[in-house]
Amino acid sequence: DNEDVSQLLSSQNVDQEALCRYAQAAADFATNGKLPALNFAKNHRGEEDIAMFDFTSLYSSKCSVRLVERMNRYLLMGIVGDSLHEPFWPTGSGCARGFLGVLDTAWLVREYGLNQRGPLEMIAERESIYRLLAQ
Repeated sequence: DNEDVSQLLSSQNVDQEALCRYAQAAADFATNGKLPALNFAKNHRGEEDIAMFDFTSLYSSKCSVRLVERMNRYLLMGIVGDSLHEPFWPTGSGCARGFLGVLDTAWLVREYGLNQRGPLEMIAERESIYRLLAQ
């Protein structure tokens, strides 16, 4: 046991052969043994491309966008992707949420450029969408 996650998941502490056996057993269980015997893809070091990840501390930004005034001008700032909401890959939703966040921010930039609504209304809409995305 080790409380330091980086040491716990370090290559010196992980038995790759046991990890491969575990992954194969999990796949067999999930498919009721119907998955044919497959080989793992190789990574850039020629090893089986399999790894463990720490999902004990995920990050989500408090806000997705800010409007800053400088020298009588407004600057719209937004964050997207993993910086906005760190994905929880086991659910299979990480990549999709990343794309949706980018598209939502692109829509906000479009709305901001059209200048047909007030900035606070646009920001409130974006934050509302972000709250839905993070669920």
